[in-house]
Amino acid sequence: MCSDGKFTITGYSHDSGTCHSISKVRLIGGDPVQTAIETRACEGSSVSLSCDSGFIDIIDATYGRKHGPDVCPHSATSDQDCHAASSVGIVSAACSGQSSCEVSATNGVFGDPCGGTYKYLTVNYACLAGEPPAPPPVGAISPADFATTGSCKVDDSDDSILSVTQVANSQQGTCFMPASVTSGDTIAITYDFFTGDGSGADGAACA
Repeated sequence: MCSDGKFTITGYSHDSGTCHSISKVRLIGGDPVQTAIETRACEGSSVSLSCDSGFIDIIDATYGRKHGPDVCPHSATSDQDCHAASSVGIVSAACSGQSSCEVSATNGVFGDPCGGTYKYLTVNYACLAGEPPAPPPVGAISPADFATTGSCKVDDSDDSILSVTQVANSQQGTCFMPASVTSGDTIAITYDFFTGDGSGADGAACA
C-alpha cells in the first residue's frame, strides 16, 4: 500500500541507437499463464482463440491491412495503412474472460475501414490464470480516474489503457489517483505493459 495514499504510474521513453521503448499500462486482473499469442485470419474466415487453462485477455486486435501481399495474399493490397478503430472493443466483447471463442474477419462484424482492400484480422492475446474478474464495482479504478501530468493520457485507441509515453527520446509522464485507505485495507493492482522495441519503461509504484 502506498504510504502517501496515491497509486502512481510513471513511464520514461528511451532511445538507444535503433531501439527505443514506449510504455502503455492497462489495469487488468489475474496472473499471466503464458506470453502473448498472435493469431490471424484472412477476410472471410475466422480466428479461433483458446486457453488450455485460465481465461482469455485481449491485448490488441486490428481488422484491416498493415502489410503487403505477403500477408493474406491478394491482388487488392495497395492500402497498407488500414485499421478498424473498433477492433479491440469488438474482439474483447466476444472473447475476454472466455476459455475459447471465435471471431469472423468480415466487414459485417467490423465495418469496412478501407473499401476495395483485402483485409485480415490479427489478434494478440494472453491466457490469465484463475477465474475471470467480476465486473468492476462502483468506485473501481479505471484509467479515466487518474490525474495525469506530462505525456500520460488515456490511450486514443483504447480507453482501458493508460498511455504513459508515446514517443522516444526521454518523454516522461505520470498518472496518479488519490486513494482513501486505512492500515487494514488491501489494494491489489494488476497491470500489463505494452512496450516498443528495446527496454526501459518504468512500472507501477508508490510515489
